[in-house]
Amino acid sequence: MQAAQATPERVRIAYVGYRSDGTEFDRSDPERPLELVAGRSTVMEPIMEAAFSLPVGAECVVDVPCEKAYGAYDPKALLTVPRSFIERGERLERGQRIVWRSAQKPQPVAVLVADCDESSVRLDFNHPLAGEDLKYWIKVVSATGKEAGR
Repeated sequence: MQAAQATPERVRIAYVGYRSDGTEFDRSDPERPLELVAGRSTVMEPIMEAAFSLPVGAECVVDVPCEKAYGAYDPKALLTVPRSFIERGERLERGQRIVWRSAQKPQPVAVLVADCDESSVRLDFNHPLAGEDLKYWIKVVSATGKEAGR
């Protein structure tokens, strides 16, 4: 009878993220793999689950549905404001990304200029990958704690 393998406390992974059309949108630095700590969700749940279930050296592709990635695209996350509400608003063009700050939420947020006319700008507060199913290739580079070598 074989003993159950212990889950490591930390794993380091190399990864590449792909949109559903196969376009790469992110990758880890080859010199600095991403470190994950058990019980501290710093990445999407399916990636955490896969990373902590694989032995060192193993790799796999993880499918991440939009609900577990950046959520569904929310049409209510669009806001139309006068150009005068935005610093240098007269220069904004469709497709630009800007940093938005408000009195209600002083934390800066990156938003997309979804549309604009002479007097107003329509801002999209959705994450750029909202509504997309994603794929990640991951490889466990190292693991530490609780019989990590597996």
